[in-house]
Amino acid sequence: NNQQLIDKKQIEIQQAQTDIDNYQLDIDRVTTEKTALQNEILDETKINSKYKQLHNMEAKLENTCSKHKKDLQFFETHNDCPTCQQSIDEAFKTSIVDKKKNKVIEIDSAMSQLVKEITTTEQRLHSINETMIAIREKELLINRYETSISEIKKYMAIKQNEIDELSDDKFTTGVATGQLTQLQEQ
Repeated sequence: NNQQLIDKKQIEIQQAQTDIDNYQLDIDRVTTEKTALQNEILDETKINSKYKQLHNMEAKLENTCSKHKKDLQFFETHNDCPTCQQSIDEAFKTSIVDKKKNKVIEIDSAMSQLVKEITTTEQRLHSINETMIAIREKELLINRYETSISEIKKYMAIKQNEIDELSDDKFTTGVATGQLTQLQEQ
């Protein structure tokens, strides 16, 4: 009976070892997938930096454009200088208005290109965030596999202890049988 129990427990240990091997294969596979995902987002720092720079540039352009529009509005609505009360020369006024209009058009064009670049960068950042979520999911999966392996190892240790106890019982029974035989002879 003890030998049958020992054999059964050894089979359970072998099955548990097979489970550990399978979990280890899963860990290796998921780790490879995680590494591939991490390689996809190596540019994260660069993209974040670019995104901040683009927004700073956008703010500067908006500020500059606002200043030019303000100047343009002033020259379009005033014929006299409010400070010195002198009349503004019409040729000078026309020249300044044309320059300011051209500058506003130029800045608006740059702003539209900048907005396109910001949109592209935001899409990349969104993609990076999705990839990071996938990486975290892979890490959680690896942790679950490692926990399972740990629990299986505990189970294997318990089974091994049971085998050892059964083996010890066999030894103890053999010793007891030997002592009984000696007593009977006496």
